[in-house]
Amino acid sequence: MRKPLAMALLLSSASVYADLQQAILAFEQGEDKQAQSLFEAASEQAEAKIYLSRIWLAQDADKAEDWIEQAVAQAPQSAEAHFTRGVVMGQQAGNSVFSALSYAKKSLQSFHRAVELAPDNSEYRQGLMSFYLQAPGIAGGDTELALAQIKELESRDQRAGMLARLNYLSAADNQQDYQQLLESAKHSMPGIPDFYFQAAMQLVQDEKYDLAIAEFKQAISQPASDQESLNSRYMAMYQLGRASVKGEVQIDEGIHALQNFLEHAPKNRKLPSRQWAAFRLANLQQLKGLKEQAKQVYQTLQSSHDKKLAKEVKKKLHSL
Repeated sequence: MRKPLAMALLLSSASVYADLQQAILAFEQGEDKQAQSLFEAASEQAEAKIYLSRIWLAQDADKAEDWIEQAVAQAPQSAEAHFTRGVVMGQQAGNSVFSALSYAKKSLQSFHRAVELAPDNSEYRQGLMSFYLQAPGIAGGDTELALAQIKELESRDQRAGMLARLNYLSAADNQQDYQQLLESAKHSMPGIPDFYFQAAMQLVQDEKYDLAIAEFKQAISQPASDQESLNSRYMAMYQLGRASVKGEVQIDEGIHALQNFLEHAPKNRKLPSRQWAAFRLANLQQLKGLKEQAKQVYQTLQSSHDKKLAKEVKKKLHSL
């Protein structure tokens, strides 16, 4: 009887693993409804609880908190669980009035524990650094401790360390050193789009759209040797189109960039949705006088589940 029982347990375990991997893939592609259903079916697994917390965070932070507390209790040695708890508690701190300090302390504790468990993980260390940089002193914010984390990042991951130091200089409003370091990063780390992209986003913020588009084009032209850099290239395509819309400049360049995004960018939750890219493309078609083409796109987007997008689409249809 033991062999059939062992085989049944093995098959059951393999099935749960396959379902979990399918759920993770759906999540990474931004298919949250499908992912949520699959994760709920596998919710006895701590990893499923972590992802359910991430999904709920955009809808109901209290439910996200419930799921991540269960995950940490089940898997106290999981750095991913502690990091996600740090993110959830940080959002709760921002949402709360009376419990903000308590939530902030839980967030700091969680980020710190994630780094302890996985010291070479740049994302976890960046989370801790950002907390130290952004939180008020009473809640644990400390610029010296933020700098210490930046130095650790620089010693372990050159790109992540450079980006962290740029964020630090920007937060300190040290524009001179920020610009000098940004230009240095472009030349010292060739082939990486991230720094051209960051320069472009700063120019968009300053409403210097033509200059921003030039930087976005530089970002797009970089070879991008890993997934993170590829994401930066695709983001640059989308943001170039968005800058073209906002500034009403270089319309053809914007159309070309968004068409490339729609044709080549993978489904990835770290990137803008294809619906938003289509909306921006329709904006540019409208600016170019191609009102019927724009109208057709807007009509296809009217039923979007993205409430913000649906609202913007409604405005645009009224303007035609």
